[in-house]
Amino acid sequence: NATTTSKQPEQTLASDLFNQLKKEIEETQRPNTIKLINNGNLDNKIKNTKLSSNQTEELQKLQLSKLDKLCLKQYSYYIDLMNNTEDITILNNLHNTIFNDDKVLTAMQISNILKNINDKIFRINQKKEYNLIKNEIIKEKDSIRLEKLDKIQSETEDELYDINSELIDIIQDLNELGNNLDLANDILKLNQTLLTGDRNIRGNTNAQISWIVDEYKKTLNKDDKRKFTLKAKIDYVKELIRDSHIKSKDRKTLLDVLYYIWVLGKDDKFLLTRYMTKKIEEAKSLKNNIDKYIW
Repeated sequence: NATTTSKQPEQTLASDLFNQLKKEIEETQRPNTIKLINNGNLDNKIKNTKLSSNQTEELQKLQLSKLDKLCLKQYSYYIDLMNNTEDITILNNLHNTIFNDDKVLTAMQISNILKNINDKIFRINQKKEYNLIKNEIIKEKDSIRLEKLDKIQSETEDELYDINSELIDIIQDLNELGNNLDLANDILKLNQTLLTGDRNIRGNTNAQISWIVDEYKKTLNKDDKRKFTLKAKIDYVKELIRDSHIKSKDRKTLLDVLYYIWVLGKDDKFLLTRYMTKKIEEAKSLKNNIDKYIW
């Protein structure tokens, strides 16, 4: 009887400890999830108790079940933070916090969230660039230019913009705007934005060549237009343009240089003085080759 009596307090203490740990597991909230991970505070408590193997096993099952639920909440918490901001600084800070500090989520969960954050940052930057180009086009007030934009978009597909559907919408909006504006006839004024804004037409090389040649043709008189033909030497010109893009050391590409020379009729030194002497000679030689190709 004495032995039985001595075991009762031990059983009571073990039962109390079991219930205490069980309650602590059940009441753990997302911010304290780290207590439940391997070697976390609660995990160590369970491992270091002198409870029966059955009690320990039950607590560990409860611990893992609770941990899984809180991991999902932690994952959703990060996703909500990401979805509720368009601030790149906040997104970068969230990325760094998850990458450097999170000890709760699995490697796959962390990798997936970081990818989502990076994708959103990319889309935000892309949207900003799109809006910048859109605003520049609006300032130009050139209905012919807007029609060309639609042509370039169809030729270059998603190389020009990844937001194709939005691009189509803005083209329609701009065409409506153009119908209500007094459009200037002087192409020299209409196209100054291209040069002063460091703006380059992007997309495949065929579309770039087509665009700049079309712009050049606008400046020709009727007699010159009769002499103007575009033959099958386009591959040669494509290589020249690609080569100049690679060699360029500043934000002005060959498209800007040729546009400035052809359409605006300016001395090429205005743009080309930024290059080394060798680059100047290369660009002049290239301009002569293009002239031979055109005429």
